[in-house]
This record gives sequence, C-alpha cells and structure tokens, in this order.
Amino acid sequence: MEKVLVEIFFTYGKRDGRELVESYVETDSRETREQVLEEWASNSLNTDGDVEAFKDGIDDWLYVDRDGGDWDDPTGVVIELTSYSRKRDVIESRYKRDLAKLDRQFKVEAE
Repeated sequence: MEKVLVEIFFTYGKRDGRELVESYVETDSRETREQVLEEWASNSLNTDGDVEAFKDGIDDWLYVDRDGGDWDDPTGVVIELTSYSRKRDVIESRYKRDLAKLDRQFKVEAE
C-alpha cells in the first residue's frame, strides 16, 4: 500500500477561506479513509463528493459541511489525501510560478 499525506482543512464562509488544521502521513487503505471520515465527518450528513468513492480510493478529497457554531467557527472541513509524488509536483509547480513572478517584478532574466 502507498503512503499518503492526509491533510484536514477548515473552511469558512462560502468556502472562500481555508486553514490547515492537521497534516500527517499514513498508509492509504479503506480503513484509514474510514477512520479519517469517522473523526472529521461523523456528525454531518452533508458532503460535497462521493463518500463511497472516497472510501474506495477513487476520489482523494471530500468536503463536509459543519453545523452550528459562532460566526468565527469553521463552516466546513476539506479532507485531502495526496501521494508523495503528487504533493511534490504541486510544491515544485508553486515554487516555479512564484519564482517566475518574483523575477518579473525585479526584471531579472530567468536562468
């Protein structure tokens, strides 16, 4: 079984704000995915995504609505599972994009 990075984000408002609240590496399995759902989505019936496809490893993300709370409490939870290679690609892509932007701002020619 492949290891995955499990990331849990709180969302706010109309999903326009995201805050990373937990991140850890785990072996990907149906049991792992069910445990994550139990911990973060056990008391919510509203999800954006296919719960069974998430459990089966077909989908690697799920949005869960959160009920109640004050105005500054999270309104949802995003669960994302990412492989090492995929996460590395995302980080490298973001780095290259940010570096290109900095180069343009300083009018530096790329090496």
